[in-house]
Amino acid sequence: MPSNISLYKETFMVFAANFVIPEFRERFVHEALKKTERLHRRICHGIEGLFPAHYKGGTAPFAPNDACLVIGWERTVIKTSWSEVEKMIGSGGFLIIDISGRKFYAETEGEPRIQIWGGEAIPRFTPP
Repeated sequence: MPSNISLYKETFMVFAANFVIPEFRERFVHEALKKTERLHRRICHGIEGLFPAHYKGGTAPFAPNDACLVIGWERTVIKTSWSEVEKMIGSGGFLIIDISGRKFYAETEGEPRIQIWGGEAIPRFTPP
């Protein structure tokens, strides 16, 4: 039976393709799956090396029951709902990814102050 982390691989791959800077996409997926603590440090102290600058100050609409993956202060990826992680807002040091990989919300660690990053992937129109 596959581990939870391997079940999340598709989410991380979709997320990386949608949001992570191209030269870091493969590394992002690797660290999300196997080096979560290293990725957490990047979120806290080097988020500008993960995402294009236009996501700084951004946000995305989440519904209370949206399933999310959280990379934060735990030593592993946590699957939960937006209503649970919404309580973390303002505490800093985490990345919340919608299970579809199509939206995210992140906060850096609080020194000198918390930076908020976020966004939602715009669905591409596919002709019939």
